[in-house]
Amino acid sequence: MDGNAYANFVPVDSTVNGILAASWNYVTTKNSPHIYNMCIPECDIKISWMELMLTGYAVINKRVPFNGILWYPSATMTKSRLFHKIYFVLFQIVPAIFIDFLLMILGYKPVLFSIQMRIHKGMEMFEYYTVKSWNFNTENIETLRKKLNSREKKNYMLESEGIDIEEYMTDCILYIRRNILKETDDMLPAAHRNMK
Repeated sequence: MDGNAYANFVPVDSTVNGILAASWNYVTTKNSPHIYNMCIPECDIKISWMELMLTGYAVINKRVPFNGILWYPSATMTKSRLFHKIYFVLFQIVPAIFIDFLLMILGYKPVLFSIQMRIHKGMEMFEYYTVKSWNFNTENIETLRKKLNSREKKNYMLESEGIDIEEYMTDCILYIRRNILKETDDMLPAAHRNMK
């Protein structure tokens, strides 16, 4: 991952809003464009992978920690494949094998190694998009945004004006806690104590 490269994330509801607005524009405007890149224009938000990671750390460490973590959340960004593989083996695989060995001794099913391998597979698929910055032509979506009146702009939010990245990240992590990890909000005080 290149920490200086920037990420272009778009909430799914903004994408749906863009599709609805583009469909309206196509039906009501003669010679309207057929192609819209549903992404955030660079002029709106340009956040690097490093900034995104640091924001995520701030949210996880201070606002919305996870329950049941074994060690303090951290990560290292590198563009070097060799350095990444060394780090992966030393800080992901070796601890996973050790903990799985302890689980087997205690009579539990080993799980961490298989989880780490799934994470690694996902990271490999994601790598192509994180080692370079991506620029998309957003001229059509920017023109479309200008056609919307104030009420439509409010209902079909296509602009990122006023979006707080830390607040957005907090909502994302809360979603992960509640819906993927099945951790309830009443468990947050214990998670804060665990993090300390």
